[in-house]
Amino acid sequence: MSREESDLEKALNYLREQRGFFEKEKPKITDFKQKFALIKEIQECDKEIKRLEAEIANQKQKNSSASNQDRTTRFILPQKDISTFTGRDNELQKLEKQLINRQGNKVCSIVSLAGAGGIGKSALACHFATKYKYKFPDGVIGLRVDGKNADTIVRDFARCCKEEIDPEDERDAATIMQEMFAHRRMLLIFDNADNPTILDLCVGGNRCAIIITTRDRQLPALLDIPIKATIDVRPLPEKDSLQLLKKILGEKRVDDEIEAANKIIRLIGSLPLALQIAGATLRGKPRTLADYAASLKQEKNRLKRLKIRGDKELNVKASLSLSLKLLEKDEIDFFACLSVCAESGFSRRTAAIVGNFDDEYTAQDYLDRFHQLSLLNYSEVGENRFVFHPLIRLFAQELAIERGLKDDAAASHAQFFVEFKSIEIDSSTASLIAEELEDIMLAAKWLQQQQIADYEFAKYIQSFFERNGYWQQAVEFMSLFQLIAESSELWDSVIKFRIQQAKYLSLQGEHKNAEAVLVPIQKLLNKIEAIETRQLCEAKWLNTFGVILRRQNRLHEAVNYLEQALKTEVQLNDSEGLTIVLNTLACVLQQQGKLDKAASTFQRQLKIAQSVDDKRQQTIALKGLAGILQQQGKLDKAVSTFQRQLKIAQTINDTRSIIIALNGLAGVLQQQGKLEEAANTFQSQIEISQSIDDKRSLTFGLNGLAGVLQQQGKLEEAANTFQSQIEISQSNNDKRSLTFGLNGLAGVLQQQGKLEEAANTFQSQIEISQSIDDKRQQAIALNGLAGILQHQGKLEEAANAFRSQIEVAQSIDDKNSVAIGLKDLAFVLQEQKHFQEAINILEQSFDIYEQLDKAAQKAFVKKEIGEALHQQALSFINQPNRLNEAENILLRSQSIFEDLDEKRSLAMVLNSLGVLFKRQQRWKEAEKIIRRSFDLSEKIKDERGQAIVLNSLAQVLQKQRDDKKFEWAIAAFKQSIKIGKKLEDEEHLAKVYTAMGQALITRQKFAEAATELSKGFEIDEKRANIRGLKIVIKKLTLALLKLGERQEAINYCQRALAIEPQNQTFIEIHQKLSSPPQKAKKIILN
Repeated sequence: MSREESDLEKALNYLREQRGFFEKEKPKITDFKQKFALIKEIQECDKEIKRLEAEIANQKQKNSSASNQDRTTRFILPQKDISTFTGRDNELQKLEKQLINRQGNKVCSIVSLAGAGGIGKSALACHFATKYKYKFPDGVIGLRVDGKNADTIVRDFARCCKEEIDPEDERDAATIMQEMFAHRRMLLIFDNADNPTILDLCVGGNRCAIIITTRDRQLPALLDIPIKATIDVRPLPEKDSLQLLKKILGEKRVDDEIEAANKIIRLIGSLPLALQIAGATLRGKPRTLADYAASLKQEKNRLKRLKIRGDKELNVKASLSLSLKLLEKDEIDFFACLSVCAESGFSRRTAAIVGNFDDEYTAQDYLDRFHQLSLLNYSEVGENRFVFHPLIRLFAQELAIERGLKDDAAASHAQFFVEFKSIEIDSSTASLIAEELEDIMLAAKWLQQQQIADYEFAKYIQSFFERNGYWQQAVEFMSLFQLIAESSELWDSVIKFRIQQAKYLSLQGEHKNAEAVLVPIQKLLNKIEAIETRQLCEAKWLNTFGVILRRQNRLHEAVNYLEQALKTEVQLNDSEGLTIVLNTLACVLQQQGKLDKAASTFQRQLKIAQSVDDKRQQTIALKGLAGILQQQGKLDKAVSTFQRQLKIAQTINDTRSIIIALNGLAGVLQQQGKLEEAANTFQSQIEISQSIDDKRSLTFGLNGLAGVLQQQGKLEEAANTFQSQIEISQSNNDKRSLTFGLNGLAGVLQQQGKLEEAANTFQSQIEISQSIDDKRQQAIALNGLAGILQHQGKLEEAANAFRSQIEVAQSIDDKNSVAIGLKDLAFVLQEQKHFQEAINILEQSFDIYEQLDKAAQKAFVKKEIGEALHQQALSFINQPNRLNEAENILLRSQSIFEDLDEKRSLAMVLNSLGVLFKRQQRWKEAEKIIRRSFDLSEKIKDERGQAIVLNSLAQVLQKQRDDKKFEWAIAAFKQSIKIGKKLEDEEHLAKVYTAMGQALITRQKFAEAATELSKGFEIDEKRANIRGLKIVIKKLTLALLKLGERQEAINYCQRALAIEPQNQTFIEIHQKLSSPPQKAKKIILN
């Protein structure tokens, strides 16, 4: 066999193996697009197999001569295709599309792979070459070309083809490459290209394919490579990074320490070279992944650890250092200085500052150069922002230290952001601060490291945090200034910054952490020598503790702290402090339901504020007072109080107080049913919030407006408005506000009948509430979710959700929420026919409302207990052995409704009691109590109730075998029918017609009975009411037989069978009717 034949056979065998692999993979793939792509791959393999088989056959027929010597297949790569290669499916598909699945006549098929050092460009090119080498029968040649001129590169390629070029050869490099490769079906790889002169070496013709790998993102454009053939190679996705580690270390080892594996991936930024090094470091060693991750956590040593001794290829720092050869000294210095900027990305403006440039556009030129060389990326968020790969940033940091640049760059960076304090915060500056927030945090860290106590800067940024709700960053910021104050032993400042941290932690729902920050203050107070300063700090500390306890619904403890704070403020005679504490105390009293006491506390706050002409505190007190009036149902007074607050806020131009007043006023107008006015007021508030870029108050306004739109039935607009609020809350990372928005949206979706979406939205609210430990919102969301599950008929799931809500509410001692949950759970239990359990739970709910002194709620729950007892009794009435038990339950239910003066419910219970007495044949008692039931129904003009009671009364009267009473019974039946017709209540009419027919049969009035019974039959037939048909068919067929209408009776029976052919009652009657006439008549009579 010739060498050519051997190579073709190898290519054929490889192809067959590849096809077999594809066939094995096909059943595992569920994604349609991926499966379709694989089928196409198999089809391509089949075509190529046929072609190779034909070519091998031709070769065997030919003499192995010199004419075939130039077709010897070469397979040379710049690096080995590693067995652990992972991912890059999209990139491989693009390479295949451009270099293999070519259409039309192209001068040359060429693709570039651009990206940072260690990103895996060469590995991708080599893997593609190995995977598809059968597509290139004349071979694959790949060579490193960095730092080489065109002549050297040409001679390197020629040697790979066993051709020597004479030093005196006058042909230029382009001509030599063209003559050597234009006629060959080959793949050429120019690895790590750094010079546009290789354009001359790109082979013409339509047979040869070329891959160029480069760190220079601009090189593909200089080589005239189309955009669609330019692939920007990025770090591996986390999923593929994890898979690569599994291939190197084994699946079990990685799965056993999955959290540590993910940590390693994050620390090295999913850089393939770094992942290979990490894998090689750990492979074959008993060292844990967690221990290795811990070693990488130290930034200053991370790059040192990302190398394998003795292997120059497995060295991240060495790989990145190659890029420095392409930079000038001033470029390297600027590159190094950029490492002091924020890790998540920095603006061009910030870059210009650390680079000491006069204008941003000069900095842009340098930044573009770094981007060109894949040392820097444009950020995916914001305009003219840049971001380092984590390891390249560490590399730049090391350079900055080595070159003595870091300290000056960090100082310039920090001083620039500290000077922000001289700019007034408005909507534009707020956006600027938000954009530069991580760099501002770095400036604060620099101040802390330098022990510079710039409290003016701290106060400036604090106001931004409070206006925009960046609580997480606010906690970190305040902790840095706390450290600065501690180092200077400024204990009042230390306490101030601790109080701020606690406040922001609590606003995130981290109440326990907030308490932990406050606890040490008690000892710190003793370090303050000045008595007045100590008392001021103590009062603020006590007030803040009270606020945090209030947010946890620990109201009794909160009151204790606040009363202590109040005593201290009285001693200090500090009017401002007094008004603040009084406001907090009033809010707690309001939450406890002590509304009158809360109102007088707000009045006291208002009086003090007026005495010192503190209009801001006046607006705060009026807001609280208006809220109390609203809660007491004094809505007109609440409106006027909110309007007072609004007027004062406008006179002092206090925009935030104006916003608060408008929001409160809109809420009262909504409660009054003045929905258009409420919507307009919310809209005014929203516009003001937008004008000052106050996103937090904007979310409140949008939430309120959405609620009004929902109430107006504008559900689509309401859903969109809630969605807008949710998006703002998410962008602000305001999880508490987010839970409000999700709750509102879920309610609208539920109203729209989109129950699955609503359930998912409530579930999201639950998860977010749990993440911030906001048990109140968690309980609200669980109640909403349970309601949907109940509506969907998922009663067991609904009951469990209500139980979870009750448990959460109990954990924060929210008695009102517990009572609501118990009441709602009872309704589900009644649907499940668990009446006794429902009654017990309703009684628990009643006891709680009694403790809370909520009369209306007590009455409602008591009524529901009565209804549950009634339902329980009805379930016993058809059980002869439980009639006495049913009577006792009904008497208890009767007593409840008499106490509540609930005439409608009482009438129904009395009617049921009459039915019970009828079952016991206590006719006189039954008649008496049913007549009382009718009188009640008539008194409250309850026509439906009258119709039901008249039917019961008629049945009792006709049972007493008294001609006069029978006449009354028929009259009662007819009156019941008359009302039923008026109400168009067919279900009731069917029952009365059947009962009246039965009564007429007892008096042997068969013709009249058949008439009434047939009416009842037709209604039940129309409604497919099997239960009603089973009752009426027996009596109707009996009446017809008595009238000699046997065939008519059979016809009715057949009509019943047409509705339910397998019904045993209908079958038996039909069989008996089909028997000989005398026998059938006898059987029916029996």
